[in-house]
Amino acid sequence: MAAAPNESTHQMVISGAKCKQKHAVSGGGSSSTAMINASLSLSENNGTQPNNSGCCLYVSPQTGLIRFLNFGQMKQQQYLKDLGFPNSTMTPMFKKILSATDTKVKSGRLVIPTKGARAYLPELEDKQRCILLEILDTKGNIWKLSYRFWENNRGRIYVLGGLKAYITIWKWQVGDQVTFYRIEPENKYLIVTEKELPVSEKKLPASSS
Repeated sequence: MAAAPNESTHQMVISGAKCKQKHAVSGGGSSSTAMINASLSLSENNGTQPNNSGCCLYVSPQTGLIRFLNFGQMKQQQYLKDLGFPNSTMTPMFKKILSATDTKVKSGRLVIPTKGARAYLPELEDKQRCILLEILDTKGNIWKLSYRFWENNRGRIYVLGGLKAYITIWKWQVGDQVTFYRIEPENKYLIVTEKELPVSEKKLPASSS
C-alpha cells in the first residue's frame, strides 16, 4: 500500500455549490518514481530483461512466470511497484490531451470525457452535484479532488476540481497527456501525466520520394 501521509500538506479550497471544502495533498514517504527510459535500461533487480524489439521479458519474482511486456506495460509495472502494489493491475479508464484551458492554474480543473466518467467514476445524482475522490499520482501522493458536473443544452459536462497544486507540480502544458487508471483489486484511482515529446524526439512520417 502507498505510504502513509506525512504532516506536510498543501491546502486547496475548491469553490462550487455544495462542494466548498479544504483539500490536501499528502506525500508518501517513497522517493520519486523510477521512470523507464527510451533505451529500456532497467534496474538489474526487477526481473526484467530488455530485447531489441521495443519490448521486454518480465519474470515475476512471486511465480517465476514469464510475461512479454511492451513499453507501456513496463511503465505500468514500474508504477505499481513504486506505489506498493506489485501484484496488482492497472485498468485504463480514460485519457485526455491537454488544451490551453486545461493547463490554467487559476481554474484548477479538468473537463473529462463524458463516456469515461459515466463508465468508470461513481454516478452523480441530480441533487448530488459534487463528491470527493481520492486519486493517487505516480509519486505516491494522495489527491482529494472534487468530481462534479455542469449542465448545458447538450447535457452534462463532468469536471475534476482542486487541481491547482497538481497542475503546478507536474507543470501541465498544452499537448501533455493525462490518463486515469483504476488499480485492481484495490479499486484505487491513479492519475498519470505524460509530457509531450519535444519536436526533435517525435517520430516524423517518412517522406515519399
